Amino acid sequence: MKCFLGVVSAIALAGCAGMVTSNTGDSVTIEHDGFVSIDSAREVAIAACKQNGKTNAKLLRSANKNPRFAAGTGVQFSTFACE
Repeated sequence: MKCFLGVVSAIALAGCAGMVTSNTGDSVTIEHDGFVSIDSAREVAIAACKQNGKTNAKLLRSANKNPRFAAGTGVQFSTFACE
């Protein structure tokens, strides 16, 4: 039972913040689950922007990975401008 809970916890934590799918230096795209707040995705984007000498990230757009889902549900792609 402990092993099962450990695996479930690891899976839950793995998808919390999202991951960088594109980093051009001028913009960053983050793939994240719909239950992750845009603020959490922005924190990941800021960290990616800092790799290119920029200090902030401004949300440009957010869209569903699967357009058949209702807006804001399922996996999201959020694009931020590095400033």
